[in-house]
Amino acid sequence: MAVPASRRPGIFAIRAVGDLTTETHEAGHELKRSVTGLQLTHSGRWALEARPAHPSPLLDARRSGEPLRDDELDAIADDYATAASKAAVAGFDFVDVKACHGYLQHELLDGPAPIAERARWLRTTIERVRAAAPDLAVGVRLSVFDAVPHHAGVDGVGEPDGGATPPFGFVASDAPALLDLLGVDLVCVTAGSPYYCPHVQRPAYFPPSDGYLPPEDPLVGVARLVTAAVELARAAPHLTVVASGLSYLQEWLPHAASALVRDTDVAFAGLGRLALSYPDAPRDILAGAPLDGRRLCRTFSDCTTAPRNGLVSGCWPLDEFYKSRPERVELAAAKRSAKYVVDA
Repeated sequence: MAVPASRRPGIFAIRAVGDLTTETHEAGHELKRSVTGLQLTHSGRWALEARPAHPSPLLDARRSGEPLRDDELDAIADDYATAASKAAVAGFDFVDVKACHGYLQHELLDGPAPIAERARWLRTTIERVRAAAPDLAVGVRLSVFDAVPHHAGVDGVGEPDGGATPPFGFVASDAPALLDLLGVDLVCVTAGSPYYCPHVQRPAYFPPSDGYLPPEDPLVGVARLVTAAVELARAAPHLTVVASGLSYLQEWLPHAASALVRDTDVAFAGLGRLALSYPDAPRDILAGAPLDGRRLCRTFSDCTTAPRNGLVSGCWPLDEFYKSRPERVELAAAKRSAKYVVDA
């Protein structure tokens, strides 16, 4: 017997996400306007079944698999288009085609070929997304530069694998040309990958359990990310640029973010990890209300350590929902068995 459309799991999922989108729009009215987006991605090398874009001497040592064929990449581009159609049905305003953090679309951009050739599949994907959902705006989250893989060296401090030196992967100078090729005008700036150089895109004093102690003051990492966003916005003034990596600034975040959007061409200061511990932070900041220091992200990296060990991501140290979960014992054990010791 055929299952009625109203009872198909996919329809339920679309409706549930649509309800959430409606609630988000309504909640945003007090801030005068809200825009909701959904990120589309394929994990490639870092998926449950590793399928890299191409072989890599450095990354294959971390995680390898059979590289994706062109016919498979073509089918994946169609899958992105299908997902975008569902996002439109659910009421989203835009989709973010993820091209960062070592995932498939990011890895496809790596290599010595001209940027137009390396960007072929990302461009194909975006074209199909636009054809399938013409009313959706399209942006990208882009690792505008990469860094060599790092591992825990002496005393647990991160050092490059095998003495490798830059350049490695996608480089910042390619970004303006790439975004022109893609025809997008919204880009969220990030860098590197949490799987092999987490200090680059998530500056933190407390590293994830599979990471290493930071090889630099995390403020250097924040400055590097902010500088990349500022330089990209200056080089391509038609772009709407979102900066990231600011959570490490904690109490100083509102001041730095305000100066960033006031004094440069960067349009937005993006919040990532902070949104897990303190989702009301934007409202409080815009209202001029005092920050709740008990909810500020302290970059303990449990939101990364948890999924690395098969647990759900969330703010385990500060959010009462996660603090009360029995799996917290497993998380504590994973942290104790890490290759480094940090007194939190």
